Amino acid sequence: MPPDTTVLDHAIVMGGSVAGLSAAAALTGLARSVTLLERDPDPRDATPRKGTPQCHHAHVLLNLGARSLAVLFPGVLDELRARGGGLCDAADTAWCIHDEWRPRFAKGVQLRLQTRPLLEACLREDLQARSGVSLRFDAAIDEPVFDAAAGEVRGVRLASGEVLAADLVVDATGRGTRSPTWFERWGLARPEEQIVEVGVGYVSALFEIPEGIVPSDVLMISPNPPHNRRGGVCFRVEGQRWMVTLYGYHGDHAPTDLAGFVAWSSGLARPELHRVLLVSRPLGELRKFTYPRQVRWRYEDLPRLPGGYVVHGDAVCSFDPVYGQGMSVAAAEAVALRDVLSKQGPDVCAIQAAFARILDTPWQSTCTEAHLWAETRGWRPSGTRLLQRFTERMHRVGATDHEVFAAFLDVVHLDRPPTSLFTPRILWKLARGPASRPPAANE
Repeated sequence: MPPDTTVLDHAIVMGGSVAGLSAAAALTGLARSVTLLERDPDPRDATPRKGTPQCHHAHVLLNLGARSLAVLFPGVLDELRARGGGLCDAADTAWCIHDEWRPRFAKGVQLRLQTRPLLEACLREDLQARSGVSLRFDAAIDEPVFDAAAGEVRGVRLASGEVLAADLVVDATGRGTRSPTWFERWGLARPEEQIVEVGVGYVSALFEIPEGIVPSDVLMISPNPPHNRRGGVCFRVEGQRWMVTLYGYHGDHAPTDLAGFVAWSSGLARPELHRVLLVSRPLGELRKFTYPRQVRWRYEDLPRLPGGYVVHGDAVCSFDPVYGQGMSVAAAEAVALRDVLSKQGPDVCAIQAAFARILDTPWQSTCTEAHLWAETRGWRPSGTRLLQRFTERMHRVGATDHEVFAAFLDVVHLDRPPTSLFTPRILWKLARGPASRPPAANE
């Protein structure tokens, strides 16, 4: 028989979204039993949940996220494909950045395309088939049970009054996390909160689009800061449908009536998505989701953390969703949770520090980009303006140089750090690239 690898008796995960499902998978085999608590009813199939209003909008899996989920849920990527999820080479998309189209070529890095409900359904079904794992729905949480004398969380009290004992509790409740408030109630320091106001709002629906109208399985038109706050994305998902999301920064949001939605898209930096919408038919209602700010809680900097308690996913760092980093980072954190537990046991300081190392690069990148808008307020990384100039130069050269664009994609997919762009060859290409960007179509 293989040796016993369990380091925990019972672990509880609060929250049944991608972060919570990933954390529960990471704990399988390291805890004799794992209970996932979700306040929503059991969706039972690939239907949207009330607790994830963003599930009606565009979601992609970056390469880091796909690799991490493949570790936590072996076979899940094949299952997504079998159920109609799309697959597209990340470099073979129709992508306009800062009013210039990127080159298209085969890179070998796959972009996973599916609706959020399908992804969650595949992860849920995998967990439900595992021994020792229990998914409890309609399980609203009152508060973790904190033992002040020991300085440890001992379990969770449900809103029903039921108390569940555990030797590790993971907060994966997302942006609505109450952990900072609970820390104060337990007599602990409240973590530092870094906030960046972005004022994003996006409107989405699934569409039926005539074949051959979209130039790729993915069409993306990014905003053109500081001139144009509007962006849009369109990609093929399961059921031969297309997900279309229009988004805008600092209050420039698309309407939720079809005529207004289509008209608003004419203000994108390029007209291609507007032309697609003119000949397409929505398959459901247009839904809006607003995201006023991105937030990071610096748990790793606290002088004292409660034993037996970890904060994970959007509950520790909630990114601007336009960059598609949230699910992928949460999955990578879950892999780190598994690795720390297997090597060091339930060392919560080591776990939060491991999460921080994963978060640092995407957090600084999105915050740097956010400050391209004059209206942005909040935390600003050091060297922001210098990094913005470098990125602008990279985009200018990457519009025609395959190697530069490929290196940028490695950073976008969180495969390599931004420092990978500072190689002598890339810097030489940037120095020899075009001296200025052509005037934007909307300038």
